[in-house]
Amino acid sequence: MNIEVFVTRDLPMEPQVFLAAQALLNGQAVIFPTETVYGIGVDAIDDAAIDHLISIKRRPDNKPFPVMVRDLAMAESLVDLGAAREIAKDYWPGPLTLVLPAKTRLADACIQNGTIGIQNGKIAEIKEGSIHNAGCNCQKNIINVDGAWVMPGLIEAHCHVGISEEKKGMEGDDCNENVNPITPYLRAIDAINTMDAGFSDAVRAGITSAMIGPGSSNVVGGQFAFLKLFGRCIDDLIVRAPAAMKVAFGENPKVNYSGMGKSPSTRMAIAGMLREELFHAREYLKKKKENKNFEPDFRMEPWEAVFSGEIPMKAHVHRVDDIFTAVRIAKEFGLRMTLDHCSEGHLVADRLAQEGFPAIVGPDLSSRSKIE
Repeated sequence: MNIEVFVTRDLPMEPQVFLAAQALLNGQAVIFPTETVYGIGVDAIDDAAIDHLISIKRRPDNKPFPVMVRDLAMAESLVDLGAAREIAKDYWPGPLTLVLPAKTRLADACIQNGTIGIQNGKIAEIKEGSIHNAGCNCQKNIINVDGAWVMPGLIEAHCHVGISEEKKGMEGDDCNENVNPITPYLRAIDAINTMDAGFSDAVRAGITSAMIGPGSSNVVGGQFAFLKLFGRCIDDLIVRAPAAMKVAFGENPKVNYSGMGKSPSTRMAIAGMLREELFHAREYLKKKKENKNFEPDFRMEPWEAVFSGEIPMKAHVHRVDDIFTAVRIAKEFGLRMTLDHCSEGHLVADRLAQEGFPAIVGPDLSSRSKIE
């Protein structure tokens, strides 16, 4: 048996982790320290990698392996935790091993030769075997993709496709209403052009749905929409609208409005203006609930879905200080929120995890176009 060993102990920790991750993705084994001695690990859903591990360890192929998980959610996707859930909550993260019944063999989660039946644009059934012996009822049009990977469509969690159109300059740029810093009543669906080339590019790349909305020039930019990306009429593509309320911190609102000689030109003003808007929205909704003859305010109505918890705020944040300002304000008003971009989140990952707000990190591939 030919085994190549690459030693990384003289490297800093981050490059070691990167190299280990690359090795796992390439089907290779890694040796890592544990709380006792060391372990040898591979990707748990890679059949060939598991066979490689069995040959390295010279163990029976019917003997089970332990699986390392990052959190409770990942564990619950693989096993039936039952009463062990409370034990895991008390002791994880930490050196606690649980032996539990698996929901399925991990490697079996990938069907090597199967059939996908589609009816009315949706997956109706997935079975092993060919179309002729799998028993599928969806046999009108048969596409043979033998040897290819078929996987769920990718979801883009934050973008401006169709609202910042490609190669159309000002005429196709509807991303930011740059003259008013507070615009919660703006709806992305009124500006998204489904004929933009970015839609077809995304579908060809395997991205089948996306969260699309206003940019980050305003403190409150308006309402995001979650859409499917294949089609022409936007009303036929809507999965959920509104899906989130865009708010922004840091460089973008500062740069946009300081050049006009108007507020906000500082981070204090951005936070203050957002607090003021949320304060008035909360008071408005309180009065609306208490008074049956209440006169609706079009400008304030969009906040109802946010304060009810139906949709989150979608916070544009890069720097550590802006991340925690967003967290502070969301907690102050008891609102759901995602931390979008979150560029310096890795620097405070442990502290940020305590706050419980999801992070949507990226984009990782871009030019050095601005300070943040």
